[in-house]
Amino acid sequence: MRRVGPVGLRSMIRFIPTRVGTTRTGPRREGAMMVRRAFLGKILHPSAAWAQKGIPYGACRTLWEGCVDAFEAKRFFMEECGVIVERKDRLLMLALGWALVTGLSASGAATSSAPRSGTETSGAIHVLTDEYTENIVFDAPSDLHVITSNAPIAVSAWDGQGIRMTVRKAVRGTDEDEMRGYATRVRVLMSRPEGRLALFVFRPVRPAAVQSVEVGLDLAVPRDMVTAVVARTSGAPITLQGLNANISALTSNGEITVVDCAGEIEVATSFAPVTLHRTRFLGGSGLAATSNAPIHADVAFADAGSFRFITSNAPVDLEISPESRARVAIRTRGSEAEAWVEVAHAFRPHVVFAMRTAANIVLEGGGANVTVRTSNALIRIGPASPF
Repeated sequence: MRRVGPVGLRSMIRFIPTRVGTTRTGPRREGAMMVRRAFLGKILHPSAAWAQKGIPYGACRTLWEGCVDAFEAKRFFMEECGVIVERKDRLLMLALGWALVTGLSASGAATSSAPRSGTETSGAIHVLTDEYTENIVFDAPSDLHVITSNAPIAVSAWDGQGIRMTVRKAVRGTDEDEMRGYATRVRVLMSRPEGRLALFVFRPVRPAAVQSVEVGLDLAVPRDMVTAVVARTSGAPITLQGLNANISALTSNGEITVVDCAGEIEVATSFAPVTLHRTRFLGGSGLAATSNAPIHADVAFADAGSFRFITSNAPVDLEISPESRARVAIRTRGSEAEAWVEVAHAFRPHVVFAMRTAANIVLEGGGANVTVRTSNALIRIGPASPF
């Protein structure tokens, strides 16, 4: 068999079928997966030329076992993270997997603690839990990207050295042996492109005996070493605390909580609350958005920029630091019994326009532009306690 280098691989992959079926479930989808496994498994088998080019066997094996999951990862990025993957880029996630496993292997940690595991049984369903902690070398200022799904993310600042990462796995299924084997193949992959540390939770295709898996990440990061935090999950909460960094957090059906943070902040979820406590919005823009859930915030703003607080069918409770220079435009809409604006007594001298469902307030001569929107609910605005 002819050896396949990077160029040859690209040429061969071009002929891999990408639409054997049009449905996502059922025999047609399984048939498509089998064809992809056959093609990609043959190309990336550890006995092929990749292993002869000095790439570690473990890295080849990791990618080979997970090649089918590149397509599942593509779906996750498209549906949960809002990243548009064109059909011509159908192997984008495969390339990502390759970069991850060749960049730093499965963990890349300096030290690791002994795992703590256990099993609970309810009827025919078993729940296998596994928890371990790793210390990751982090000795230069850089961004941090964390990506998982259906599991929580927590990032907090600490005064220690490096990053302390606690990984919590929960596997539900009917066969303990298959669950344990599957849990060992679920891992946190790591990549270090220039100026960024990326952590990506890799999940192989689940066997029939495994019903679901959750991989939550709890990170303690050096207080002044992280320049930006990007957190992506779905169906689970995100918690960020004590960070002096730009923040971008996206989830769905999970609460977002930001405490004692300062930077350019954008957070968005749906059907779950957003809470910002002692948070300073810096930079030129900021966003706190959800739907059908409340927003609670006590914040301070930079002297210039555009900052938005947006929800629907739920109240907004906004407290602004008295030293903030801002022009605040507030608007709600809906029935008289549900939608109105309530301005605290301390802010009433600053009101330049007011009606039942809208108000404009100028603080300290104005500066930043702040927009507050909801529907069918109350908006309260007032001063925050100093912080």
